[in-house]
Amino acid sequence: MNNRDVPGVTAATRLLVRFTDQAAANRRVAGMSAAGRWLAVARAAGIHDVAFVAPDAVQWPLATRDDFARVGGAADLPSLSASAALSPDARVVDGRFLLTAKLLARNGPVGDDTIDLDGSDAARRIIRATSKRSDGIVSRWINRPVSQRITQALLMTLPRIQPSHMTLVVAAVAIAMVLALATGGAAGLVWGSVLFHVASVLDGVDGEIARAAHRSSSAGAVLDTRVDMLTNIGYFVGMSVALTRLYGGLQATVGGLAVLFALTGLGTTAWLLRKIDRPGSFDVVKLYYRERFPGGWQWLVTETLVAMTSRDFFALAFLILVVTGFGWTASWLLLGFAAIYLAFVLGAVPGVLRSGSRPEVRGISA
Repeated sequence: MNNRDVPGVTAATRLLVRFTDQAAANRRVAGMSAAGRWLAVARAAGIHDVAFVAPDAVQWPLATRDDFARVGGAADLPSLSASAALSPDARVVDGRFLLTAKLLARNGPVGDDTIDLDGSDAARRIIRATSKRSDGIVSRWINRPVSQRITQALLMTLPRIQPSHMTLVVAAVAIAMVLALATGGAAGLVWGSVLFHVASVLDGVDGEIARAAHRSSSAGAVLDTRVDMLTNIGYFVGMSVALTRLYGGLQATVGGLAVLFALTGLGTTAWLLRKIDRPGSFDVVKLYYRERFPGGWQWLVTETLVAMTSRDFFALAFLILVVTGFGWTASWLLLGFAAIYLAFVLGAVPGVLRSGSRPEVRGISA
C-alpha cells in the first residue's frame, strides 16, 4: 500500500484514495460503497478535502452519491478523476483497504488492522463492529451473533434497506406476541414468549444496519425507542392477561403492579432523555451505573442487577420458564424485575441530570 509518511492527522489536510477502477470504488460492502466508507473515515479523522482516483473514472452512480450525502456533510460531491496531481500535504491510500479513523491518524504505513474491502470477510468485520458496549450478557453471547448474521444477509440481498424497515418488522412481531398471549391460552403463553424473544433478537438488527451503513437518524432512533417501549409493555400486559386466565385473579393484581412499575420506570426514563436531549436511547441508565461503579463489589452487584433487568435477559429467562412449565411464576418475576428497574431509574436521575452535558453521556446512541 502506498502511504505518504504524514506526521499525524492534523498535517493530513488532503486525502487521496486510489482505486484500481471505478467498479472497486462503487463496490458495496455491508450496504455501503467503498468510496462512501472512505469518506466517512476521513470525516471522522477531521479531513474534509477528499479526492478519489480511478483510471476509468466517469461519474459517481446514484447509490454512491447517496452514501456521500449521508456522511459528507457538504453539498459538493468528492472529486473523481482518472489521475490527480499530488500535493505535499496529501496522504495517499489504496482504496481496496479501509483504515479506521484511529489508524488514519497514525504516522507511517498502515498496520494489520485494515479491512480488505475485496475480502470475503469484510462485511462480517464491519457488522461485528456494530456491537454496543451496553450489551447485556445474553445479547452479547446469544442475541448479537444471531442478529448480526441477519443484518449481514439483509445488507447483502437488500443493500439499501433502512433501519426503520426492521423496526416495523419488530412492531409486527410485537403485535403477534400480544395477540398470542391474550387469546391463545397455554399454547399462546408459549408462542407469546417465543415471539418476545424473537423481537428482542430482531431489535438489534435496525441499529446494526444504521451503524454499519451509516444510516442513523434521530427520527429512526425515536421510532425504535417507542417500539421497544410498547413491546415491553405489551408483553407485561399480555402476560398478565394470559396468566390471569390460566391461574386466577391474584395474577391480575401482581401483573397490574408490574405494569404500573414498568410504565413509571419507562416514563421517567423518557422524561430524563428529553431533559438531556437524547430521546433515542434507553441505555442511559445502564451506562450511568457502569460509569459510576467501574470496579469493586459495587460494580459486580450493579452489573448483575443491570443484566437481570435487561430485556434480552428476561425475554430468554421467561421463555425458558414457560417452556419448562413454570410460567405461573412469571408475573411474580415480572413484578420483581419491574421494581428493580424502577429503583435503578429513580436512583440514576440526579446523576444523569448532572452529567447530561458530558460527551460520553450525550453520545450513548452513537
